[in-house]
Amino acid sequence: MRGKGLERIAAQLAGMVTAGSFVLLSDWPIDAAISAGIFLGGVVVFAVTALLRSKPL
Repeated sequence: MRGKGLERIAAQLAGMVTAGSFVLLSDWPIDAAISAGIFLGGVVVFAVTALLRSKPL
């Protein structure tokens, strides 16, 4: 069960990285800024979630 969760997290992270690469290719600074904000927000949420899950309750 745990392996499936890790696969899903990896897929989400790959999706965020892909979105980030589209940001770099974007010609529109406003769209790029919004996308970068979403991307960084996703990375922060991912990191916080990973930390909370690794901590024993």
